[in-house]
Amino acid sequence: MPDTKEFNKLTREQISLFLEAYRALNKKREEALHEFRAQPDKLIQKLTSPFFWSKIYEYTILEHVTMIVHVLGLSDLVKHIAIQEDPQQAVIDDIFAGNDIEWNGGTGGQFKEMHVIVILFSITKSLDSLVVHSKFLNELVTDVRNGNDGALFKAVQIDHSILSCPTIADRVALAELMGDEEFFNKLSNAIHKRPKKPKEEYTELRLALYLLEEANSLDNLSTDTAYSLFSEDLGLYPTDTEDPARSLWQFISRWKKARST
Repeated sequence: MPDTKEFNKLTREQISLFLEAYRALNKKREEALHEFRAQPDKLIQKLTSPFFWSKIYEYTILEHVTMIVHVLGLSDLVKHIAIQEDPQQAVIDDIFAGNDIEWNGGTGGQFKEMHVIVILFSITKSLDSLVVHSKFLNELVTDVRNGNDGALFKAVQIDHSILSCPTIADRVALAELMGDEEFFNKLSNAIHKRPKKPKEEYTELRLALYLLEEANSLDNLSTDTAYSLFSEDLGLYPTDTEDPARSLWQFISRWKKARST
């Protein structure tokens, strides 16, 4: 077994490498979107109705990832990674090995290219939501199901197509039945106003905080360790403020509060 890791399931180097993988994923996403939008006819040819993906947001993020595994045909790889002494390192090694995936329709050969497009697009949208609103889209949908209209407006800002998600469609239908013009005014504002993206230099910090949360290590983080990791080692938070360690800790506290409300 590997030596005990500083952050339960993760080391500092592994956090850094996961962030590097995220940057690469984001770059590929932007390149793919540019290609699709430059040649819309080519994209449309790959799509067969129905191809909307909003129902995916009704599922947990783990279920969402499981769908990706099946669509991409990665079940055997995931099983192999799960039995390794250090699964997190095994994931990193596979990401950076640069092996091309020979796609044959995913699990059982049952999927089409459009399924790859929509499943990957939906997960990147959910990551956008985590960065902007500190919650995945499926978590915002859960909040809507529990009566939080504010979560609905946040979700719509990230992915307009989420209006066809059953939970959100039900809320919109109820507002129509009730003649709730205030609701529709807020919805209109959300549709027409994309959220202001957080400062780019803090994007990866938010993702790193989520990695620690998933590793069950965030609540045990101290002010000194947070500053050492995020500011000194990873360079994700400035060190030139009046009290950078305290400022960083306040940022982390705000993020944790946003995650829990």
